Amino acid sequence: AVGRGASKEAVDAPAVRKAPSTEAMAADDSAPDEAPAPARGAVAAAGRGGAAAAGRGGAAAKGKAKAKGKAKAKAKAKGKAKAKAKAAALARGAPVIKRDVKAKKIADKGFAALAKKAAAKAKATAKGSGKWSFMSDLRKMKVGVNDAKAWTSYSPAINGKIETAYATGKKDVLLVHGARKYTIKFSTMVQFRNDDPSLQRPVRRV
Repeated sequence: AVGRGASKEAVDAPAVRKAPSTEAMAADDSAPDEAPAPARGAVAAAGRGGAAAAGRGGAAAKGKAKAKGKAKAKAKAKGKAKAKAKAAALARGAPVIKRDVKAKKIADKGFAALAKKAAAKAKATAKGSGKWSFMSDLRKMKVGVNDAKAWTSYSPAINGKIETAYATGKKDVLLVHGARKYTIKFSTMVQFRNDDPSLQRPVRRV
């Protein structure tokens, strides 16, 4: 039989899409939105990287703690050495003087008085010919002016430097002996150790 031709309206009409079935929609809704699980190798690599980073961080913290401990021990040892030096000075008869934070060189009254007596007793000596010495035995403070054994002469080189500064009207003179630096103030005739001005000695010129 000959089929009937389709009408013009049927040809021009758009095709009707079939709605998805209820089962298909349910299947789509049940699908998870999660990303796919990483491979086992990637998980293992991430674990090793984290462990290595944690190990490095722990080692760095341990190194800092060790360095801090060494610094504390060094400071403690330095404090003990300074206390021991002051105790030894006290045993020799040196007065204990509080160290000035500004490192001002303030002469001990006892040292200055003794140096003044020594200067008064010394014979007048022409400038450029003076002989300098310091009180090496502070236990002889009471008789030091009259006891030659309480004094020790400076070396010729240092003596020349002191005398030149004194003769030219300088207020003080800087001396270097080994790793130590000292200053003699001519106004009080007292020698100071620069790194700790509380360590002092009377000086005299004859």
